[in-house]
Amino acid sequence: AYNSSDLEGIVSVKVEEGGNRWGGFRQGGNTTQEDNTQYYVLPPHSAREIKIINDDRPARVIINTNISHNLPNEFTYNFSKVDNEIADTTWGSFPIDTMFFAKRADEIIVDNEDAGFRIIEPEKKRKLKDYFRKEDEEKYKTFLPWRFPSQWTAVINNTCYGLPVHSALHKKKGVGVHRVEWTAELPENSLYEVFVWNPKFESWWFRGERYRSEQNHTYTIKYDEEEETTTVDLSQGENGWVSLGTFYLPKGKVSVVLSDKVGGQFVVADAVRFSRIK
Repeated sequence: AYNSSDLEGIVSVKVEEGGNRWGGFRQGGNTTQEDNTQYYVLPPHSAREIKIINDDRPARVIINTNISHNLPNEFTYNFSKVDNEIADTTWGSFPIDTMFFAKRADEIIVDNEDAGFRIIEPEKKRKLKDYFRKEDEEKYKTFLPWRFPSQWTAVINNTCYGLPVHSALHKKKGVGVHRVEWTAELPENSLYEVFVWNPKFESWWFRGERYRSEQNHTYTIKYDEEEETTTVDLSQGENGWVSLGTFYLPKGKVSVVLSDKVGGQFVVADAVRFSRIK
């Protein structure tokens, strides 16, 4: 955990064990709810490694950053299986170097929250009533897997990339006229591996149909007067970075463009990473 602010922060961690979602214990056939939340203070501009020991098999861990700039402020990690045991029995909060959270010198990341990201949409004819319509002040909407927006819309999810805001944009699939673009300033001519962040939103079932974000997202890498196009099936990747391939890219501005013409029910846009290959 890293506190980059000028004020103290508090991180709370709760581990739920076994099949009991409350992390409690059984007594006389009844389940007793037991709050085993632990609280850890993070001094300003400091990083901590937190170690927790469980007596029983952990089912999930819930981390809450409480009053902070993090969106969302709660993160849940499920343990489908635990393969190994370790002999380390130390527990508590231990200082670590804040450089653990620093960006690597050979990487450039452009997130959807950054200035290098923009939405490209076609001109829309406006009716008179549109000029009197009040703008929606809520930036982030709720992800509804049975009703996708017609325009690029921001959502918050702990599977998204970001610091401190874990967000992405999504919309229903289209014909390719609605696009987004990530632009980076590369420091030198070199080979770069280009990645996109794959926020694995949960699969949802609605009226017997499965809704997913994946399948055939097509990206176009633009530099100078050149364009290279690649298509990836995000259903094959885990939550995290998915490679688009390796490209020889020039020094200066390079863009990655994603259109809304996809194979799934909706398209999702999060972050792009350029990793220089030495």
